[in-house]
Amino acid sequence: MAARTEDTRVYDNAVAFMEKHKDVPFYMNVWGHITHHPIQPQQRFVDKFASLKVKDDDFSAYQREKFATVRKHGGDVDESMQLSSAASTSARSRCFGK
Repeated sequence: MAARTEDTRVYDNAVAFMEKHKDVPFYMNVWGHITHHPIQPQQRFVDKFASLKVKDDDFSAYQREKFATVRKHGGDVDESMQLSSAASTSARSRCFGK
């Protein structure tokens, strides 16, 4: 069974709504909370991605513009990508035991 997170209820309710209304058109906009919380992955995963550097050319023009905006406002794109990668790897590890 997958790990239960603070967003599990949100997604469970969204799935239940879709199943209930599957035979009629509807619009759904689901907003999770995870993007509003600090990312705090396990240190072993942070260490694994510590040397990761964003290569802007590997991303679309749209994403490069987002990176530029983050940098303009003092954000660290490399650190954000490192933590995001560490967090997703940590979550997969908890869910799938790897």
